[in-house]
Amino acid sequence: MSEFHRLNDLFHPKSVAVVGASLDPLSGGHNFTRFLVDYPFKGKIYPVNPNLDKILGLKVYPNLKDVPEPNIDYVICCIRAERVLELLEDCYAKNVKLIHLFTARMKETGKDEKAKLEYEILKKAKSFGIRLLGPNCMGTYNPKIGLSFNHDLPREPGFVGGFFQSGGGAGEFVRYAALRGVRFSKVISYGNALDIDEFELLRYFAQDPETRIIAAYIEGVKDGRKFMDALSYATERKPVIVLKAGRGKAGSGSAFSHTGSLAGSMEVWRAILRQCGAV
Repeated sequence: MSEFHRLNDLFHPKSVAVVGASLDPLSGGHNFTRFLVDYPFKGKIYPVNPNLDKILGLKVYPNLKDVPEPNIDYVICCIRAERVLELLEDCYAKNVKLIHLFTARMKETGKDEKAKLEYEILKKAKSFGIRLLGPNCMGTYNPKIGLSFNHDLPREPGFVGGFFQSGGGAGEFVRYAALRGVRFSKVISYGNALDIDEFELLRYFAQDPETRIIAAYIEGVKDGRKFMDALSYATERKPVIVLKAGRGKAGSGSAFSHTGSLAGSMEVWRAILRQCGAV
């Protein structure tokens, strides 16, 4: 199976579990469950919390392993960072393909022990064959299947695909673009880019037949050469629009505290985008 088809399968789940589902309307665990119910998501929804019986009319399971289905495609993780390694064991038992780590307070804190925890999570996920989106991100918006990471986002699909390092930026971009008539094939919020990163997402959207224009919000990249190669690959096929964050001193500091990304020189970024043919 090609890399495109592997990622495409991940972004089109047939079942979603929300680990850390909650009755608290201000929590991520409540809101992600509500988004799935409200749109509605076309697949199966499994809220997980050992202290609840029901949420929004759905049965709640005490543990992921208690869900009566052998395979769960997509897990939205809304629990503390320290519990993610344990969750990975349960995900492996349920043949989970992708974990969206809404969970934050890892590398972006600047603490060595949190960066080490991120590394341990990645190492364990790779050993299980599980892909990670995030940490510290809003996940996937795919209106075609009713998968959303925010409220009031359009339910009808369009032809703009996007990937955003900022979850808040992703939601606002979709919402304000919608007021101008823009609709989206899918939008991916990818946060700290521990596993799935801007390099993979650029190549994915370049090949996605549902996407005709690519939009991106980037705070920093892990590998400049790989990014340039992927950007050139994408711009040869479709228009690519990049909103670069961290252009000034304050923005650069904000980018690091948000996702642990080093923003880099704007002069270099302007040259790269111009050379690769991006807007």
